[in-house]
Amino acid sequence: MNKIVNIIFSWLIFLIIAFIMAYIVLLFFLKPQNPLKNAEFPKETIDFFSHLPDIIDIGFSYNPNPDSSSWGNYEEVDSLLKIEDSCFVVFYSSIDSVVEKKKAVETLQYAHEAIPKLKQLMKDYPYPYKVNNRKLPIYLARNNEQYISIQKTLTPDPCSNSVGIYIFEVSIMGVLTNGIVISPDAYTAFNYNNQNQSFKIVLWHEMNHYVYFTNFDFYSNSEPYLWFTEGCAEYFAENVVRKEEVDRGKVSDYSLTNNILNSDAYWIGYTAFKAIEKPGSTISDMVYASYKNNIEQALQKSMNISLEQWDVTWKNYIRSNK
Repeated sequence: MNKIVNIIFSWLIFLIIAFIMAYIVLLFFLKPQNPLKNAEFPKETIDFFSHLPDIIDIGFSYNPNPDSSSWGNYEEVDSLLKIEDSCFVVFYSSIDSVVEKKKAVETLQYAHEAIPKLKQLMKDYPYPYKVNNRKLPIYLARNNEQYISIQKTLTPDPCSNSVGIYIFEVSIMGVLTNGIVISPDAYTAFNYNNQNQSFKIVLWHEMNHYVYFTNFDFYSNSEPYLWFTEGCAEYFAENVVRKEEVDRGKVSDYSLTNNILNSDAYWIGYTAFKAIEKPGSTISDMVYASYKNNIEQALQKSMNISLEQWDVTWKNYIRSNK
């Protein structure tokens, strides 16, 4: 009898321990990535994103009263159809749906191709289990009117002078991505022989924003440098045509020590990243460090250089690549 009691007791202890371990594992995997502190959100961050020029492809909002149910909801606008898998939900137009679905299938393929490359450069990819089981929503607009219409559903500040935009909200639960919206002009935005390559570059650029801002600590870095975030996205997307946009007459007017709040941030950022690219480069370490540290600190931790030194290296790179 005692033997049976001991066996039952041992199994109960085992089940209790197993339950506790399973609970700990679930807490670890299902928690939002980098949830924000329960403190007052920096006003300068809200002001910074609220005053970005219309050419910048970022839609930001701060939600002081988040609803946990919203993480599992995806805005289905304009009677869009959708395809989805374990990582993505891709919405496409019901008008001319055969053609539009083909684009959605290709988008799903390009999005998955980006993941291993993002993990290599950014040292992370926010799979759904890391962000409250939320998949990354991608909206494909059939025309420019729909491009603005979808944005207005997802953000109070649509960006009309763009071909793609990353829209997100920040709360104490973390960073919730409302969606990536892609304009049909993404296929012809850049001068590549293959229009799908231009589209893929736009998509990968916005996906880089998704990874960066999902990991970003908005309390440590209240105002991210625009040339850095756009440069990182263009560098990841390998948008080489940015070299053709270099305005050497403006180079002396700019410094990487300042936040550049206009469309020049794209080519400046891209060439700045190219300037420090070399065998054995620690660019990924720098990007990773910049999530929780300002650029100056991130540079010191990863490359042991100052932002002023990067600025000199960048300007020398521009001069030597005519």
